[in-house]
Amino acid sequence: MGSCTNVVLCCGITTFIIGLIIVLPIVLTIVLDVQVSVEDATLARFALADKPTALSYNLSTVVRLHNPNYYYGVYYDQVEANFFFDGQRFDWLTLPNFYQHPKKTSRYYPAIDGQSDITLGTTGLNNFVRENQTGLFSLELQLDAYVRFKKTHCRLLVTCPLAVLLTAAAGTTAAAFQRTKCSMDYPYDDPRFSVEDAALTCFALATKPTSLSYNLSPVIRIHNPNYYFGIYYDQVQAHFLFEGQRFDWLTFSTFYQHRKKTYKYYPVIGGQSDITLGALASTTS
Repeated sequence: MGSCTNVVLCCGITTFIIGLIIVLPIVLTIVLDVQVSVEDATLARFALADKPTALSYNLSTVVRLHNPNYYYGVYYDQVEANFFFDGQRFDWLTLPNFYQHPKKTSRYYPAIDGQSDITLGTTGLNNFVRENQTGLFSLELQLDAYVRFKKTHCRLLVTCPLAVLLTAAAGTTAAAFQRTKCSMDYPYDDPRFSVEDAALTCFALATKPTSLSYNLSPVIRIHNPNYYFGIYYDQVQAHFLFEGQRFDWLTFSTFYQHRKKTYKYYPVIGGQSDITLGALASTTS
């Protein structure tokens, strides 16, 4: 009986270890998004200044950043805090770069004080007047940064809606601020195209003054800079021009490009084409 129990126990331990060996590498590849929230905000001044659309303000906030990953630290670079009212940015500031260890929580304390000319428009002015009557203003803090973890470098863009009661409207003490969870905006960046190489073995006037004979083979590089999005490429064409005139073109096969990946096309064109160069271009050629 005892030997059977030992065998079952050993089998269970072995199964657990094998499962751990299989699962652990998968777990290690999973990277969780940084969690951002605004823990506190104090609005000491928010008023129209000299001009109808000039804002005078004094705002201080506490921004909490939590790294939920067990194995990966995060580098924060080029960190900016942008402040909006009615969709208009009225101030911004640069925050220090730093490294955040796994499972750690860090805080920024961005504070702004000044005056800004913004274009509120009729709707914006009406919103200000309405919110000024209650002293409760709807603001927005946007945190924009680049983060690095593992071998990945991607943009972090989060939006934090703030419902802040003006200190003067609340009496001698400000009303308690309700902690606000920020939402990830997942910004999209356009793909980046470049020509890495090109070989031109023939490019000359052919039988007619405006007829080109050519042989060209470039290397086209396409990079997807997005960390969150793959890209589908459909109906891809390459057009080749000289003096503003297209002398050849070709169609590429459609494909899907995974996030943060780089693909290359190797188009080759060769032949002869009748184009309208004009007298000066044909003489020069």
